[in-house]
Amino acid sequence: MLANLIASLIGGALDFKFAAAISVVMLVATLLFYFLVGGGLGALRQHHAPPRRSRARWRIGRAIENSAVANRWAALLWSLRAGRPRLVRHLGAYLLAFYGGAVLLFLIAPSIMVVAMSFSGEDVLGFPPESWSLRWYEAYFDDPSWLAATWVSLKIAAMSTALSLLLGIGAAYALVRGPGWLRNSGYALLLAPLMVPSVVMAVGLFGVLAEWHLLGTSTGILLAHTSLGISYVVIIVGATLTGLDPRLELASASLGASRLRTATRIVLPLILPGVMGAAIFAFINSFDEVVVTSFIASLRIETLPLKIWEDIRYAIDPTVAAISAMLIAVPVVLLPFVRRRGGPIQF
Repeated sequence: MLANLIASLIGGALDFKFAAAISVVMLVATLLFYFLVGGGLGALRQHHAPPRRSRARWRIGRAIENSAVANRWAALLWSLRAGRPRLVRHLGAYLLAFYGGAVLLFLIAPSIMVVAMSFSGEDVLGFPPESWSLRWYEAYFDDPSWLAATWVSLKIAAMSTALSLLLGIGAAYALVRGPGWLRNSGYALLLAPLMVPSVVMAVGLFGVLAEWHLLGTSTGILLAHTSLGISYVVIIVGATLTGLDPRLELASASLGASRLRTATRIVLPLILPGVMGAAIFAFINSFDEVVVTSFIASLRIETLPLKIWEDIRYAIDPTVAAISAMLIAVPVVLLPFVRRRGGPIQF
């Protein structure tokens, strides 16, 4: 695939120009699809009158809804539905529930398999395990290289989360409370790291950090992870701010509070659940990131996901299953804690 080709061009052939050209092709394809499905320009069209075809369809729909014929058909269908047996009436709900359960099982099945294999007592990965043991968890805690990679990931994720919140909260507030033209263009720019393919982001950050002589450094990885974490903060905090009544801020200002006091005593406590949710997602994104990190890191600094990726590529160590099971437990433990302490997370 193109992502593998780009990685080999930069990591093996050192052909940055060709890799950049392929990345531009991927970027153009992504932006083209984004605009075709209504992104970008779709937000600008909402201020103009709908096209004639849409207006005609709207009028036809209203005519059908208000017609006596439509009302008689609706009454007839409702009477037929009410006269059916209970099992037949609820058959659609049962089928939908079965389909939803099957999809959820399909999504969580790999995680269940990884957790089960982490307790295997065998020397190789296999499912289902033939014996059960905690040997691979013990191997992780006894290996200094794994612990060092974990510490690097925790340190970078914590600092990246703090920077993402510092920059993202201010950006979200400016977009929600700012003028319309800033909102439309600002959201497109700040959410670009989530829309653009990861390998394209990696190539761009590789070129920038190379000019700044930050490749292979903790600072370079921190800046890269922060650029990705800001998008999550803007999405979650922006959605929370949208539900916050701006009249509360006006009331605070009318009572003599400064902007800083209003922000710290009124706005921030009310959006705290969203801020905590954004912090969780920014932390998980940084702690779990491997694509961008693989372009920027070096042999001197190695994060936990990058070490897992390299071990899977060159030597399948069952310790990876134990580490993966612990990584799966991180969001499972943190997200319910946020909901209990701060209320529901708003999206």
